Parts: sequence; structure tokens; C-alpha cells
Amino acid sequence: MKLKLFSLLLLLFLFNINKSNGNTILLYADKCTNLGCAFSSLFSSAPSILDDVIVKTNSSAIQAIITLTESMSMKSLNISNGILKVAASGSLTVANNILVQIGSSLSIDGTSTCNSLILNGGGSINLGGTLNVNNQLSCDGSVKGGSIKINGTLNVKSLNLMGINSPIPIVYQNGILNLNGNANFSSGLTLNDNSQINIKSGICTIDGLLTTTTNSIIHNLATLNIINSVIDSTTTTTTTIIKNITCGIKFDSNSITNFIGSKCNIFNIVMITPTSTINLQSLASISISNHQSSLITFGPINIDSTSSLTFDNSNCLLSKSLSLVKGSLINLNNNSTVTIGVGIDLLNDFNIDINSVLIIQSSSTNSIIGTIKCSIGSIIKIVNSIVNFNSPIIIDTLLIDKSTSTSIHIVSNVTINNGIECIAPLSQITIDPVIGLLNLGGKSIINNVLNLSGSSQFNLINKASCILSGLVPIEKAIVNIFQGSNLTITTSTNLTNCLNLHGDSILQINANAILSGLTVYPISQLNLPILNIKDSTCNLLGSIDQLGTINLINSELSLADKVVLNINNNLITDQSSNIILPVNANLIIGGPNSIISNLFSFDGKLNIESGSITFNGGINASVSSFLFCNNAKVSIGGASSNFNGPFSVTGSSGSISISNGVVHFYQGIQIPTTKCPFNILKSSTCTIHSASVISSPVYCLNDATLNIVSQLSSTTAAASSQNVVQFEGGLFTDINSMLSIDNSIFSLNSTSLINGVVMLNESQLVSCGQTTFQNGIDSIIQGKEGNNTLLINSGSCLINTTNSIELSGSIDIMEKAFLSIRSPNTTCHRGIKNSGSLLIGSVVDLKNSMINQLNGDATLELLQGSNLITTGANFASGIVSGSGKITITKSTTSINSSIDISSSGSTGQCESGGILSGWITIDGPLKLLESSVLRVNIVSSTNVSKIICTESTIINGLIDVLFDTDTVEETLTKGMIFPVLSSSISITGNLSLSDTLDSKQFSCKPQQQQQSSSSTTTTGSEYSLVYQQTNVPSNKVASTQDSTNSSTSINNSFSFYLLLISLLISFLYL
Repeated sequence: MKLKLFSLLLLLFLFNINKSNGNTILLYADKCTNLGCAFSSLFSSAPSILDDVIVKTNSSAIQAIITLTESMSMKSLNISNGILKVAASGSLTVANNILVQIGSSLSIDGTSTCNSLILNGGGSINLGGTLNVNNQLSCDGSVKGGSIKINGTLNVKSLNLMGINSPIPIVYQNGILNLNGNANFSSGLTLNDNSQINIKSGICTIDGLLTTTTNSIIHNLATLNIINSVIDSTTTTTTTIIKNITCGIKFDSNSITNFIGSKCNIFNIVMITPTSTINLQSLASISISNHQSSLITFGPINIDSTSSLTFDNSNCLLSKSLSLVKGSLINLNNNSTVTIGVGIDLLNDFNIDINSVLIIQSSSTNSIIGTIKCSIGSIIKIVNSIVNFNSPIIIDTLLIDKSTSTSIHIVSNVTINNGIECIAPLSQITIDPVIGLLNLGGKSIINNVLNLSGSSQFNLINKASCILSGLVPIEKAIVNIFQGSNLTITTSTNLTNCLNLHGDSILQINANAILSGLTVYPISQLNLPILNIKDSTCNLLGSIDQLGTINLINSELSLADKVVLNINNNLITDQSSNIILPVNANLIIGGPNSIISNLFSFDGKLNIESGSITFNGGINASVSSFLFCNNAKVSIGGASSNFNGPFSVTGSSGSISISNGVVHFYQGIQIPTTKCPFNILKSSTCTIHSASVISSPVYCLNDATLNIVSQLSSTTAAASSQNVVQFEGGLFTDINSMLSIDNSIFSLNSTSLINGVVMLNESQLVSCGQTTFQNGIDSIIQGKEGNNTLLINSGSCLINTTNSIELSGSIDIMEKAFLSIRSPNTTCHRGIKNSGSLLIGSVVDLKNSMINQLNGDATLELLQGSNLITTGANFASGIVSGSGKITITKSTTSINSSIDISSSGSTGQCESGGILSGWITIDGPLKLLESSVLRVNIVSSTNVSKIICTESTIINGLIDVLFDTDTVEETLTKGMIFPVLSSSISITGNLSLSDTLDSKQFSCKPQQQQQSSSSTTTTGSEYSLVYQQTNVPSNKVASTQDSTNSSTSINNSFSFYLLLISLLISFLYL
């Protein structure tokens, strides 16, 4: 009812307006149903430009169809009921207004022009031709159901579709909507395929649904407002609508686009000019996607604190002002590249998606104040700009253009996960001295100096790798290289009290550097840090503890005074590198495989703790140096090595090996451990100049030479200055090696096997273990001029060689010691002193000296074929036995000064005060003292021991008989005579039978002349025993043993030594 009243009043108003100027023509079109009728047929006469025309039917139920096929003009047109069609051949011109009332429709296929067009309520417009609205097209939106469908061209100055029931204009394929003034789309706008909306001026506001496909919005000298909310007439609630603007949009010169609370996806920006402005307001959310087809250059963009702008798969340049406030957000998604070409303060937040790039390219100062969140694979690139990072930020990759000058200022906590690429030499990175902190991950190249000051920090994280031209830290600045990270510095730098190495980090210095205050933070289960120095002179001014590996390539590492460098892993140097270790410095190496290729000269203390180290270039240690090895395998190569300071080895494992060089130990070697072999190998020469104790085995193999020398020459050194070297672990040499002892005392205190040649010069060779000589022993100065002594101090010594032995000194055998001589010919110029056990199996020539045996437990055994040649034999006590020969020669010089005065009376004869037993031939005089015992062993009736003397014999003492009554007595008959002593000249004196049961069965037969078998002349004397066959008790043997306890003890001791010798020889030859 209200609508009808409004229509009537409107008709009367229009009628009164035009009454004075024309007629009001009321046309009833009731007959124009079904097939319709021509518009002209309703007029009695054609209307004029001054007439007002009203088209209606008597009933709203009648929908008349009226067609205009010709040209017609009028003042105004009111379609109150029915459909007016302007055919393609028709033309309609309305000077004032066209009113299309509810339920009515205006359809134009031709051309129509009017001043204004009003859709009253649910009226509709179907445009297939051209409609020109010179002023305003409006709709009150009071009734729902109207529509505007554009297949042709609608040119309108002002468009006002207000109200919640306003129709949503639909621009169909090839349709064009040209807006030349302000426009309001309260319910939205739909643009279908290949349609266009041209906003040529004014303000265009699209509030509500905006649907587009492959069409265009042309925006020129106008303002476009896109509003996101639509009020639902049924619920009066605001709904959120996402506008997918798939059409091509042209933001022409001086245009303004306002996105107000809208959510729009813009897929095709065809053109945008630098003077066009885009504003995002009131929770607006805009996404721009251009598929990287071409660069989009934007004009000014303003985003308020509630809105966001998203670039999706787009390539955009923001070349004009960019107004951003805190709370606003810019997103770079899906391979987008956005270049900011104007200086800005980025107060807003930035999200950069995977594979997207933000480029800051402005010569003005740019400040990043908001939060930037960068996904893995995203990039921030800075070109010829000044950028301040004023807020915490996490960046994936930062690129600094190589052809420009860029300044980066870190004024907050900045993390770059995938590194920096900055290869522009004029660019610079500075870190704020108060709150600046730069964390770098990934791979970085920074071709300029990084300046640190104050309390700023530079950290390499997440296994980062960074190549840095230079690093200048001052004051309290800190550099942290965290586990798995690697920092390479390529220009001269001074790292003082700033550098921290964590876990298995790596520091590489490729230029001259000063290191001080480097701190290592070990991490359990990880290796220790590595220091690589290449093409550098590196001065270490502060101590470093728990460093891992150091690699030197064409470099010099110099330790300052009192610096301690603890290398827990390897030290590896090439042939062009050096290490300088001054007097008070200490280098500790403990790696499994260290290699020093060049000559290592040092003055300080070198500690090798465990592991293995090879000195391929040798070692030159000064007199102030000290080398200490603990559980380490040390290999010393090079042409020459000199240890002027102490050399000490400890631990329960390791070894010292010398090969292919000449090594001098001027202060000796101390190896108290028994488990660190000392190896002299591969044609090398090792010379020990001072007192040494080596408790581990020493091996001299492969044509090597071991020299034991005194620091004083043999011609000037006193005996007290002789070098004393003790091999507590023994010595093992091969046949091609040589042992040379010069003016020294050399003691072998364990099992030793000497297969090579031994040379002595004014020295003493001491055996205190189980020593075997398989080759020759020679004296450099022979005869009476030399004084080379072989001392068997304890244990056993076997001389079992195929070469002759030449000793210019004496052979001394101490108590309980044993010496076996089986060389073809042994020459000893200063005699033998035997207080232990001596076994001679070959020729031993004492030249102008004699043998002395003064100990009651001493024994001498002469094997068959042996010959002891001496100027005198003094067997004052002990046992002499065997089946060899003693030759007494006349001295060609005065009594040798080495022979005691107490024994000088024995010169020229064999004198015995102990036990003499066996089948021994004495080529010379024999004298048996009163304390002597001539022991006769009766093996059988035809095998009886006998002493044969070629010269006069003086006898005293006892004769003691030993035989087995169970086996031998059965073969004996009373009266059997057994010669036990003979002399080629005479026998003077008498022997008494000992008080044993065996001896009591015999009687002594006085000496008698021997008859030659070829003549009747006498040839000498002999002393015999006569068997008396005396009754012997059953316990004779026991009695005999009791009565000769001391003799039996001597025999048992001798048998024990023989057994020990046999076992030792068997062991050595296994």
C-alpha cells in the first residue's frame, strides 16, 4: 500500500513539473501481452521532447511487453508495469529521468540516453546495447528482487545502488561499465568473462560481494573503495566475503584504491602507475597474485594497523611511499619477489614464505622495526641501501648485492639461518655495541671487515660456514663459533679476548693474525674444535686449553712467553710451516695422528700426550727445551734432529721411533716405563751423549747405528765423567746394525739380543740381564793402549758369534753372574776376573794378562776344544772343571797395570787353591795350594778324570774321589791303578785323600817316572790312585755326601747354571 501511494505521489510530482512545458501521456499496455506490441502503437501521435510518458497496465498481474524499434524522444519515462524493450534498431532519448518501478523492466539492445535512471524497488535493467546515463543511476533498495544485467555498454556519471536489497550488477561477456563519477555498489558487483568496469573519475565503492573472472577493472583518475561487509536483510548481520578479483585491473594515473575491511584476492593487475595509490583500512586483507608474468610497479601503498597485504606468486616493485604502522602485515607467498624502492621505516610485520624474495633497494635509510618471519628458502636482498635492523628478526638468507655499496646495522637480535652473501667490497656490516647480536647459520660470504665493539656479539650457529674478510673486535665484544660451525678469516686480524669455540667448531685463519683469550667449550660426545692456519703468521698471545686439531699450511704459529697450548687432537703441518715455541712456552699434543712435516725447532716445553705424532722434518730442541712423551707414539724423521734439552717418556703404552736420519740426545733419554719401545730404524743413527735410563726395549734395526758417547772426548775425559747409559728393557739389534760405545758405561739390564757389531772405545759394556752377542765385539783402540771392559754384573751373558771378539780391556764376572764364550777367537788384553760362572767353548787369548778367580762360589768350565791362553791363572778358590786347555804364556811386557798385586805371584803358572776337576790340559807349570782339592771323577774303569800338565807340577792339598758304587764298583778290581795327574817334567809334593767313603777305598801311589813307548828314557811324572776294595757301608753315598758337603754344593750350583744357560739359549732361539 505504501509503495502504491509513493508511486502515485511521484506521478503527480512529475506531472506538475512538466505541466507547463508539455503533456503527460499515460499509456495502457494491457493488450501488449503474449506477443507484445510496438511502443509506437500505443501513441495516438508521436511524443515530443517535452512530454512525460507513463506506461502501465490496469493490473499488476498483467506483464505487458512493449518493443521500441524506431527512434523516439521524450522528456521523462515511467515504466510502472511491464517490459519495455529497445530493439537493436531502436533508439530512446529521455531528457530527464527514466523510472523503472517494481516488477518492471527496461531492456535495451539499441541505444538509449537519459539524464537519470531510477530503479524503484525491484525494477530491472537488461542492457545489450548502449545506455548513457548522463547524471545518476540509482536504486533505493527498498524491495528485493531487482537486477542490472549488462551485456552491452553502460556509461554512467554517478551510480548509487544503496540499501541491502540493491541489485548486484552483472557485467556479462563483452559488457562494459564506464563510471565517470561516484559509484556505490551496496550489494556488490559481478564481472563475468571479458567484461570491463572502467572507473574514470570519482569515487567507486564496492561494498559486498565482488565476483570477477577474466575481465578488467580500469581505474583512472578515480577512487575505488572495495568494502568487505554485506548486511544480510534477513538477519541484519555483517558477513565476511572473500572477493576473488580474477579480472585484469588497471590502476591508472592518480587513481586511489581503498580496500576497507575487505578480503580480496587480486589475480591480474594489468597496469598500475606510480601515481596510483592503494590504501588498506579497517581489517582489510588483500592478496595480489600475478604469476610472475611481469614486474608490477606500485605507487604509494598505505596499510593501517589492522590490515594486511599479501603478494602471492608476484613480482612487484614498491617504488613510491610505503606507509606502514605497527600491527600492519605484509606477506610474501609462493615464489613472490617484492622490491622496496623507497626509504621506509618498516614498523609492520613481514612474513616471507618459501622461495620468496624481499628486496630493499633504496639509497635512503631503511629501518626494520617490526617483526620479520622468514620461512626456510626465503631471501632478503639488499641493494645499495642503508638498512637498520632495529627489532629481533629471524631471516633465512640475506643477500647483499655485489655491485653496490650497502650498509647493514644490527641494532637488535638478528638471526640469519641460511647465511649472508656479501661480496661487495664497499659494503659493511656493523653490530650495535650495546644490544647488537648477529646469529649466522648456513653458508655466508662476507667480503668486508666485521666491526664489533662494546658488548656486541657475533655468533655462528646451526653448523654454519662463514668466510669473513676481517674481524675487528674491541672492548667486550664476543664471537661464538658454535658446534659444527666454521669461520674463515681471510685478512689480517687481531682476535683478543673475544673468541669462543664450542664443541667441534672450526676456526680457519688465512692471513696474519694475533690470537689471545681464545676459549674452548667442550661438548660431550663431540670432537674438540679445529684451528686451521693457512698462508699466515699467527701469534698466540694467550693460553688455549682443550683445543682439538691444528692444521698449518704454509704458515708459522708462534707461541708467546708462558703460553700453554693444549692440542688434544692432531697437529698437522706441511713442509712450508713452522712452530715457534719459546723458552717458557708449553705445547701439549695428544692427537691420534699428528704430522709435522718441516723441521720443528723449539726452545720451550713440548708435551706429547698419547696418540701418535710424526716429525717428518726432524726436531731441533735447544738447551732450554724439554720434550715429554706420555703414552705417545713418536716418529722422528728428517735428515737431522738435535735434542739439546731433556727427553723424557712415561706411560703404559706408546713408542719412540727414529728413521732415515741422524739424531743426537745431548742430555740423554729418560724412559722409566717398561712399555714404550725405543726404535732406531731405516739406516738412521742415534747418538746418546749423556746419562740415560731406558726401561723399555730398544731396537736397532735395518742398517741403523746406536752410538753411546760422552760429551767429553775419550782422550780428555776422566773416568768420573763417563757417560752412563742403562737399558733396563734390553737391546735388540739386527745383523746389519751397529752399536758403538765411546768413553761410556753402557749397561744392558734385561734380555738383550745383539746381532750386529759392537764397537768399544774406552768404555765399559755391562750385562745385568740375559744378554746374547751374535756378532763381533771390537775395540777401536786395541792392546794395552785401550781400556774396554766387558762386565757381567748379574744374570747371564752368551757370546755366541761367528766373528772374533777383541777387548782392549778386561772381562769381569761378578758373583752369581754367568758368561759363556763361544766365539771363534776371543782376545782380552787386560785379563779376566771371575767371581761368578765362566764357560769357555773356544779360544780365549788374554795376551799379556791373566785370569783371576778369587771367589769360593766362582766356577770355570772349559769345554772340549777350548783353550784359555794367559800369562797366569790364579784360581785361588772356586771350581775349575771341564775338558779344555789352559795355556800359560810368558809375558812380553811388565805386569799389566790392571792385574792386582795379590795375584802377581801366579804369573807364569797355573795356581789353584780351589777345586780342580776334569780332563784338563795345562800347558805350563801347575801349582796346587794347600787349600786345593784335586777332584777325581771315576766314570768307569777306563774313564777317569785326569789333569795333564806339560811342565813341572807342585802339589798340595787333598785328592777327592767321586764314583757311583752301584754302577762303577762292579767294574773295579782290587789293585787297579788310575793315573789322575801327570807332568811332562816332574811332580813335587803330596796329596792327601779326603775323608770321604769314596776316597777311603783308594790309596795314593807315589809319583813315578813315565816310560816312553819308543825308548827307555823318562818323560815325566804322574800321580795315581790304587783301588783297595774296602768294605763300604750301605749309606756310603750319603756319608760321602755329608763329608763333602761343600764340594757337592759347588757341583749343584754349577749344574744349575748349566741348566739355566741351556734354557736361556733355547728361549732366545725359539
